[in-house]
This record gives sequence, C-alpha cells and structure tokens, in this order.
Amino acid sequence: MSKSSRSVTSINISTSLYYKFKQEGGAIAVIVAILILVLVGFAAFAIDFGHLAVVQKELQNAADAGALAGAQALYEDPDGAGSLKPGDAVNMVSNRIAAETAAQNKSEQLVVEITWAQNNNEDVQRGHWNPLTKAFTSSNSTQVVNLVGRTNEELYAMDGTDGNPPLINAVRVVTHREATPATSFLAGIFGFNSFVRQAEAIAYLGFTGIPFEVDLPIVLCSYSIQEININGVTISSCTTGRMINSGKGTGGFNTGGWTDLEGDSKTCHGTNTSDILDVFTGGKKNPCERDTNDPIMVKTSTLNTTGGQAEPVLDTIIDCWKAWLDANGNIPWTVRLPVVNCGEDKNVGNCPPVDGVATVEIVWITDQTDPQYKKAPTQMEDWPKVGETFANGEARWNSFTKHFNLKDYDSNGQEINAPYVKKSLYFKPRCELDIGKGGSGGSNFGNLTRRPVLVD
Repeated sequence: MSKSSRSVTSINISTSLYYKFKQEGGAIAVIVAILILVLVGFAAFAIDFGHLAVVQKELQNAADAGALAGAQALYEDPDGAGSLKPGDAVNMVSNRIAAETAAQNKSEQLVVEITWAQNNNEDVQRGHWNPLTKAFTSSNSTQVVNLVGRTNEELYAMDGTDGNPPLINAVRVVTHREATPATSFLAGIFGFNSFVRQAEAIAYLGFTGIPFEVDLPIVLCSYSIQEININGVTISSCTTGRMINSGKGTGGFNTGGWTDLEGDSKTCHGTNTSDILDVFTGGKKNPCERDTNDPIMVKTSTLNTTGGQAEPVLDTIIDCWKAWLDANGNIPWTVRLPVVNCGEDKNVGNCPPVDGVATVEIVWITDQTDPQYKKAPTQMEDWPKVGETFANGEARWNSFTKHFNLKDYDSNGQEINAPYVKKSLYFKPRCELDIGKGGSGGSNFGNLTRRPVLVD
C-alpha cells in the first residue's frame, strides 16, 4: 500500500470515529436529560410525600382528640354535673364536644375542617362499635341500654340493626383538608398543585378495667353476683341481692372479703385490719367523704385480701352508712367495689385475681347482735308496700329479704334467705348502666369505662 493510500485510510477511520462519538454523545445527552427528570420526580415525590405525611398526622391527631373527647362525653351530664343519672338519655352534646375538640387542633397552622350536627349525620357521629367484627354503626339513638344480665357477645352485637335500641358506646370523627387542601412543593411540575386529605378516628367505651376507682375496701366474689342464663351462659345478675359473707363457718362459700387494695403477682399476700383501715381512712378527719383528688384505686391485677371480720373497718363503714341515711333518707347507698375471682372453692383467699368492678346498692348494714330483731329495717326505698304490716321484727326482716331477694349460701353452697346477723352488709345489684372511673379491659359487671380508647 502506497503512502497516499495509507493517509486516505487514516482519514476515513478518524471521520468514522468522529461521527460515531457524535452520535453516542447525542444519545448520552438524552439519557442524562431523562435521568435528571427522573431525579427531579423522585425529589418531588420525597418532599411532597414527607409534607403530606405531616399533614395526615396532624389531621389524624385532630380526629383522635375529637373522638376521645366525644366518647368520654357520651354518658356525661350535658350540664357538666358528672355522670348521667338513671333515666337520663345519651348526651347528644357529645357531638359538639367532639367537633370543638378536633377544631382546636391545626394542620399547617390552619384550623382543620369538620362539620357536626346533633342529628348525627355529619363528620361527627355517635354509634356502636363491635370489637369482634371491628364495625362501627352510626345511630342517633339516645336510649341508655343496661349492661347487666347480658353476655359480652350480646352487647357487642347490639348495633340497632335488628330494630332494638343499640348500645351507644363510640364516636366517630372525620377531619378534612378540602377547602384548604395541602399545597405541593415540587409535584406541581407534574400538574399536582394540591392534595385533598382526610383522617378518621373511632373511640369507644369498653368495660371498666384496671386501674379503676372504688368506694370501699371490700371485694366481691364474681360468682356471687353472676347467674346462669337460659342458654347456660354466665352473666351478671340483675335479680339476686347478697350479704357480705366472709366468715369461716360457711364451708368456704364466701361472697366477699376485705382488701388493702395492694398486691401484684410477685408480692401478693394476705392483709390485716390495720392496712385495710389505713386505705379507707387514710388519716382523713371524715373518711366517709371521698377525696376526688386522692381516690381509692385498684391498680394491680391481684389484690391482698382476707376473710373474717375486720371490725374496726366495718365500724367505720357503719358510721358512714348511718351518715348516709341521715343525709339521704331511705335510699340505698350506691358504691363501686372490686370484683375478684374466688376460684372453684368459692373462697376469697389471700391473693385473688381482679375481674373488674361492680356497682351495688347497699340496702342495710347491721352492727350489734339483735336476737329480737328490734333494729330490723322498717323502711327502705319502695319497701314495705303500702298497707303492709308485720307482727314482729322477724316478720319485717323476712319481708325485707324477700322484697330485695337477698340471699346467702349454706355450708353446702345452697342458696338460702340472708340471715339477720350482726356486723353484716346487705346489698342488691344496681340494674342500670354505670360509668366506672377507670381504664378499660375488665369483665362486664354493668360498668362502662369513663376512659375511652381508640380503635386500631
């Protein structure tokens, strides 16, 4: 090959490489442009996604706060006088309370959007929550449903869809950012200038559980305030009254006992009169007046307990009973007491597990031995009937125990009419819904908690 031929060949190769690199450079520029666009998209997504997460969290916080406040108000007196009284209706003001509480929260310094109405058809709704099916059913019902005498499954299913009054136990709240949607930062490049967001929360009232507030250092055996229904299911009794029987001569069939309200699974043990009395009186000048700032609380899953007669404690309770009658007349003394599992031997023992809390009505307390029935009751609530007369005190007592269906157990565990004995406490179940002052998670003994929880 000549020198001139080699030169032409070299020029051709260089030209080819030049055009090849020029073409590849153009393709690389396109790829780089695409990658820049993708990176910008990812950046826009990351920034706006983080922004929307903050907005969503703020809306959720507002919905949570509103639902909790609304649920807590369901069974509160609308005038702020405490819990509802028998015969009262579910508090429709709970809708307004839920909405106002939610609106106190802001999203990006803007008031969250929420609408409400007492007719229950806006963003705030009263209703029934079924913890088994995880379903909320809105309801405008204001009828208070009694829990006693019903199984948990019956109460869970009481959503009103069968035509019967529902158990109103929950509030649902929805918060929005629609009129003022969340603005975008970089997503506007792709045409997304703003985002409409909303959040939902449901809070419900379960059965009162640990920790909860009680009125007296007395425990009730769960079996003594329960009965078997026609389907063979154990339910809270609404028919049978009892006497506190924690004595040693009844074959172990105790209905209750004493507690110092202490104890846990590692240190639980029996207790003594001094510790029990200290819980009740606490150095107060008037132990009959409960201190709302320092209530008697059950905080552990087991309790230090004992049977027998803690006479100094009972004497103090008797003083409170007399003060109650002087102030209120012939009206039963309503108290909340812890309920414990007394086991198969029906004995309080020293360390029973806590089942929940029950509200009962004390109808009589005896102090001294009275073999002639001279101090037997003469009047209580709607007893005796108009025109009813009695030949003697024993007849009065028999009529009294029959009217309130007061029972005890003999040494064989058989029910008998409650005997008239000294230093004993007689009570009947409170067959109306009560709002317990405590947490959630207990068994059903007629108390809904005053402290709602958010559903998952």
